Amino acid sequence: MQDIATPSLPAEAAEARATRWRGFALAGGFALALALSWQAAEMDRWTYLFTDAGNMAEYARGFLHPDFSAWRFYLEEMVVTIQPAFPK
Repeated sequence: MQDIATPSLPAEAAEARATRWRGFALAGGFALALALSWQAAEMDRWTYLFTDAGNMAEYARGFLHPDFSAWRFYLEEMVVTIQPAFPK
């Protein structure tokens, strides 16, 4: 009776396979996180981008001609926003 030996994978091939599976697992985890957060982020309302396009256009129009007459107020508000990032 003869024993049939199965060739083992070289170390490089095994490492490449493990790396590939790690990538698949990471991509799958990312896709799962997106799928689970879909409803919480209300992504099912994407059709409103088209049905309420007039409102979106009016909102975007405000960004085309900014009013910098209150720039000191804007600067103060930016500082208030950034301050929590730098603890005392």
